[in-house]
Amino acid sequence: MSREFEKAIARIYSLNYQRIVGSGFHVGDNLVLTCAHVISTQLTSHPHETLQVDFPLLAPDTFFTGKIVFWLPLQANGNGDIALIQLSDSLDSPPTLKLATQTELWGHTFRAFGFPYTYDAGIWVNGKVKGTQANGWIQIETESANQIRPGFSGAATWDERLGGVTGMISQVSATNQNTAFVIPAKTIVSACQILEKYILTHPLYLKDFYQMPASKQKDILHYYRSRLSSAQGDELFASGLTLLITYNHKEAFTTISRYVDTENQTSAYAEFLLAVALLQNRPPHALARDEALVIRSHLQRAIELDTQLNQAALLLMFINQEYFDKKGFRSQPSLAEILRLFRSGSAHPHEFLTLNELVPGLLLFAKKYFV
Repeated sequence: MSREFEKAIARIYSLNYQRIVGSGFHVGDNLVLTCAHVISTQLTSHPHETLQVDFPLLAPDTFFTGKIVFWLPLQANGNGDIALIQLSDSLDSPPTLKLATQTELWGHTFRAFGFPYTYDAGIWVNGKVKGTQANGWIQIETESANQIRPGFSGAATWDERLGGVTGMISQVSATNQNTAFVIPAKTIVSACQILEKYILTHPLYLKDFYQMPASKQKDILHYYRSRLSSAQGDELFASGLTLLITYNHKEAFTTISRYVDTENQTSAYAEFLLAVALLQNRPPHALARDEALVIRSHLQRAIELDTQLNQAALLLMFINQEYFDKKGFRSQPSLAEILRLFRSGSAHPHEFLTLNELVPGLLLFAKKYFV
């Protein structure tokens, strides 16, 4: 994913191509995000003129014409300094960056690429996030030999841990070039709502994979595998879910368990997915008794945490009737109790259709219970 970030970096030129005035980055759909003051430096009259952009780490000196479709200059309260450029020509294999709108970023590392004076080819900086200012902007500190200078305006701050852009560099400290100030991604999206579709989100439910082509599942799996060592929170949970949907059952169980342990919390849905992972795409009668008991305990825990989670109730009925009842063991809880929970709960239909891919025969079994 770091390579995709590099390819998305844009270099913005003055109208006559004589100098580079700042940085920017491609968020998707031929839209380049940068600072409003970069645009005002370049323009001679109003923010509706066209300008020139290239992507130095993707196709250097291949210029694209752009038109400003959003321009909000810096406001007295610290909001603004945001501009959005629509390119008239399409990029070949355009990278799409996601905007990470998380606000708890203290200590996170970042990378940025800018074009200060005499560095037309650009230079990299890296460092750490220090926290949020009173105006909502983020303070960052460089730890590299290079410092942030004019020419970094509009540069994205890339967070490898999150796998997204946490903000855009706007200002450098007047007294310390190791310090710079970033407009948070959340502030940018609030100001320019067209960017909402580029917010970094993770698949957190089975229904998110409904009718997803196998090729896309493969791409998502590749991404989350690359993120496993640093993933936290929702990204870690999504990693486990992606492993599950691609039939990597043991890894899925380990990853979802890690989410439960490291986040120091469990959820009904996590317990439900742990049970699905342990099934390993097998019919209940193929289970050993110890396996069936562990799966049942996860499903019971899921229902205790959320009595409305009828995916878990349905799967528990399936395990009880197709394993415990047929092998002469007692079902727990009773069929009547689980059926009551199932019928009082709710789930998106695509949850069941996707679940049926992971638990063969489930919907055929469930047919008599759907009303």
